[in-house]
Amino acid sequence: MKHRSLLLQFALVIALISVLLAAGCAPIPAAPPQPPAPAEKPAEAGKIILRVGTGDSGEGLTPHQEIISRFEEANPDILVQLEAVAGNDYYTRLLTQIAAKRPPDIMVPPITTARMASSSE
Repeated sequence: MKHRSLLLQFALVIALISVLLAAGCAPIPAAPPQPPAPAEKPAEAGKIILRVGTGDSGEGLTPHQEIISRFEEANPDILVQLEAVAGNDYYTRLLTQIAAKRPPDIMVPPITTARMASSSE
């Protein structure tokens, strides 16, 4: 009886391993194409769009907007698209964009992160 139980357990383990191996060899379905991000604006004729992600919000966006305005004046062929995400959602969104192979061209950490980094030196 003990021998039969051991043989049955062994057969179940072999069957389980076979199923797992077969499942691991199955082809991975291709991901559907990603639609463009909703925040994207259509490119103006001949302009390059530069996506800038930041974790700042509210008044923290003022310096970004001033720098972007000056940059766009000096570089009329480049349109800077600021993608602001407040709080800890910035890192979640950034990781999601990286996983989707659509990260911003430039990533600016929130001011609070920059302050923490500079005060630790």
